[in-house]
Amino acid sequence: METNGWFFAEAPQAFAAVHVVTGKTAWEADTIEQHREKKGGPAKGDWLACSDEFSPVIIEIARKSGCESFLNFQQLTMANPMRWENRRLDYESKLNTTSLTLFADYSRAPLVDGQPVNYAAKKVFDSPFIQSDFGTGIITIQRGEKHMTLDFNKTSPRKENQ
Repeated sequence: METNGWFFAEAPQAFAAVHVVTGKTAWEADTIEQHREKKGGPAKGDWLACSDEFSPVIIEIARKSGCESFLNFQQLTMANPMRWENRRLDYESKLNTTSLTLFADYSRAPLVDGQPVNYAAKKVFDSPFIQSDFGTGIITIQRGEKHMTLDFNKTSPRKENQ
């Protein structure tokens, strides 16, 4: 569903929106030529093709429990402040209480809540359930008292249940 340049979708537990900032867009059927190394069969779907390959793209996601309805999600998303000036995009998500600044001339790293994106993050995964330090090849998955460690440094990943 498209409204005012925003494309909206609904999943069982979430809403999503995509906005291509500059240039035209068109839906194109999936073809084998679009796949890496031209492998695999075409999917049962379409691609959103952008005429400006360098256009910033905004993706807004929200849990259904955080919105009154799909219409409410759309209204809240379209009301978010957005400014595009001199190849700089400033966008503020009221739903996620986050601001994003993208420099489409690549003069600076993107900013999230006014802070530069850290490309040398110490963690690959850092969530309540999955943890992994960058470069270690070790992933720990935990829920409550149960946890599992996966070691991707071995020829085949070894699971250690503890």
